Amino acid sequence: MSIRTVQDYKIGWICALNIELTAAIAMLDEEYEMMAGHDPQDHNSYVLGRIHQNNVVIACMPEGVDGLVPAANVAKDMVRTFPALRVGLMVGIGGGIPDLSKGIDIRLGDVVVSKPEKTWGGVVQYDKGKAEDGGEFVVKGQLNQPPALLLKTLAQLRARHAMHPSKVSDYITEAIERNPMMEETGFTIPSEADCFYCRVCHRDIESPVGDCEGLHTKRKQRKNSRPVAHYGIIASGNQVVEDAVVRDRLRNQFNAFCVEMEAAGLMNEFPCLVIRGICDYADLHKNDAWHRYAAMTAAAYAKEFLQYISPAQASQEQPIKDVPGLLNEIRLTSNAQLEATKAQTRQSKTQYESEYHHRCHRTFKISPYETQKDINPEQVAGTCQWVLSHPQYQQWLGKTHDDLLWISADPGCGKSVLAKSLVDIELRNTNNHTVCYFFFKDNEEQDHMSTALCAILHQLFSHQPVLIRHAVPVWEKNGDKLVKEEAELWRVLITAARDEQAHDVTCVLDALDECRDKDRGRLIEMLSSFHFQASTASSTRRQGRLKFLVTSRPYDDIQAVFQKTLVNLPTIRLRGEEENDQIHQEIDLVIKMRVGKLATDLKLDGDTKDQLQTQLLGMEHRTYLWLYLAIESIYQTFRDCMRLEEASIELLPSTVEDAYEKILARVSQKQRGNVKKILQIVVGSRRPLHVEEMAIALGIATSTHPQSLYKAKLDPIRLLDNIRGGIALIREGLRETWFEYAWNFCPLTMLQQPYSPLSPESKIPQNLTAF
Repeated sequence: MSIRTVQDYKIGWICALNIELTAAIAMLDEEYEMMAGHDPQDHNSYVLGRIHQNNVVIACMPEGVDGLVPAANVAKDMVRTFPALRVGLMVGIGGGIPDLSKGIDIRLGDVVVSKPEKTWGGVVQYDKGKAEDGGEFVVKGQLNQPPALLLKTLAQLRARHAMHPSKVSDYITEAIERNPMMEETGFTIPSEADCFYCRVCHRDIESPVGDCEGLHTKRKQRKNSRPVAHYGIIASGNQVVEDAVVRDRLRNQFNAFCVEMEAAGLMNEFPCLVIRGICDYADLHKNDAWHRYAAMTAAAYAKEFLQYISPAQASQEQPIKDVPGLLNEIRLTSNAQLEATKAQTRQSKTQYESEYHHRCHRTFKISPYETQKDINPEQVAGTCQWVLSHPQYQQWLGKTHDDLLWISADPGCGKSVLAKSLVDIELRNTNNHTVCYFFFKDNEEQDHMSTALCAILHQLFSHQPVLIRHAVPVWEKNGDKLVKEEAELWRVLITAARDEQAHDVTCVLDALDECRDKDRGRLIEMLSSFHFQASTASSTRRQGRLKFLVTSRPYDDIQAVFQKTLVNLPTIRLRGEEENDQIHQEIDLVIKMRVGKLATDLKLDGDTKDQLQTQLLGMEHRTYLWLYLAIESIYQTFRDCMRLEEASIELLPSTVEDAYEKILARVSQKQRGNVKKILQIVVGSRRPLHVEEMAIALGIATSTHPQSLYKAKLDPIRLLDNIRGGIALIREGLRETWFEYAWNFCPLTMLQQPYSPLSPESKIPQNLTAF
């Protein structure tokens, strides 16, 4: 081969960290020696080599230096020495910004590639702009998008990946085999768990990260360990982001997939594609465990990308040195400009990252409201139309002013499933729309109005940080006691939502009937007063609107309090046991889904599956609660049979009461006494009990002289094993059992049974009173 010169290099590869340089070198198919011709003003060190057919020059930023300006300086010097460069790549690691509500499931080790979206060119410098009146920071300026050749190549590679697996994992394996030491130095997939905390883990600075243990989002396991490539906006700035509030703001404002610190310094002067391996989630849980592997996935993706660019194609592109204003723009990026950029960054972070405001924000995080929402089942496609297609809902949705809607339905109609779907999917129509929520539950953790208002405010300030200025003065006055001041919390919510800079806010309050009595009346009065004022207010428009959607059971006392103030309360009313064609059609969809899953789980043949489905669809009074119990009854029937063909499915429960009777009928004579005590405990408890709590309570109830709670406690696993055939039905992935279902519905359905263990003469054991 002829001697290579600087004119033979058309591909420039820039990285920021030494681990990124290591990964880049490992991807070379052949490494060359450095040649003469180094420009005297070029301060870079280079690695030269070949990837596929292309000669590639690789440069890394100086050790310990990061940011936009150093990246631009590396590009400037590279072009000085290699004037024939046509194509640029910026390859390294970055922080991922998943958006699970939109199905953007970015994980550690995945790759994010810059791709133009709407008005953004693929990379946005989020800290370049100015603070306007009111403290809101407005981004100014646009960065160029990658050259057409890179975007065409990107489209071709994505098309290939839709048909064939990516070669990223293969390239990493080959690199490790060629360089075995890289396995010892941590460039393979790490053993540390990939935990994404979708909400902010608010903790004091001195507290350990372990305080957030157990709060991470559970995600479906992938079929294989191959990294997945994602394509979208990359947010770039001069500061390290390790704050979930800032991360989520970047997602909401720019629809960003990744955040990093170098790309914005290159895009207008060094046309390139930005490729980032995801090493963390840009929050307080940042650590180095995934850095080296993420550097490898990014480098391997870059290698696969270059397979689809030939030297001839690269030669036809405009030389990077001829990009208009390259050297002039870089010379202007002086230390003074860097200081000005840092000043702008500090100014923008004053509103969003001020520790003082964060402390105020953290005050409102007093409940695991996300978990309380996510505990509910996902909506089955095609369901919830009894509300979504209802004229009253459509009218409420289309209102251009503040409004309120009350949705009431009997137990078992799927209100909480509806509320979860509204929060996660239906109402999240734009980035500027904030959806806040709280799911009431009849227990001490979830039945307070103040807890609900704190959850709403915490979400509002997470999505619209500028509004926290309405909470700070009240917080300064009351301190942590603010979380108990319902009137103050309500006032902060209303004033913040009516701020001129506020965007649309929708608050979903599920299961209002489970709010404790002393709070529920006050909350309804506040909602009624809010709606009355909204309906009588002048037509003056402001930027944002505040809407409430409330669900509950159709209790007369709730309606009575609403009607004290409102004559025409916007309401959607559904009775679950009535002949309602729409709700039956929706339950039919759920039946088909559940039967399909049941048939898969139990390996049923087609005839048995069809017979089950036909019988369930033929039941006259179908509700969600009935279906849940019926499906559990079917599962139990098949579990009890040694041979599937011997299972009888002819006597399916036709009502909720019938389902409970079948459950109790399975209880053995030996265990019947314990089951009676369990039901007494369930009905007598102030809230649903966890398995461990029930083990203690039953232990006390069955002990003649319990000396201590520890000694009285039964083995929870053994307890479940003994009564599994009767009443303990474990919900997948949760520390909950049928005890909660019985607590919610048993008093309504079984207290009148003459043979019921819950009859009036049945007393809760005296030694349980204190417990």
